[in-house]
Amino acid sequence: MHDLRGKKRECALVRPGTTAHLRERLAAVADLLPPGLAADVHAIVSDIDRDAAIVSLLRAGR
Repeated sequence: MHDLRGKKRECALVRPGTTAHLRERLAAVADLLPPGLAADVHAIVSDIDRDAAIVSLLRAGR
């Protein structure tokens, strides 16, 4: 959020390691949640995986 506020960007730049750590934590938390909430969190984890794959493809095309 500091990057978002400080540079007045529409999105924050997040290091890949930070994103990977967040993804792992979310996946672990989802396993502890009731099924309905777990499904929502797993959907977010899937979105992170999809977006990380897109970033990898975009970087490979440089």
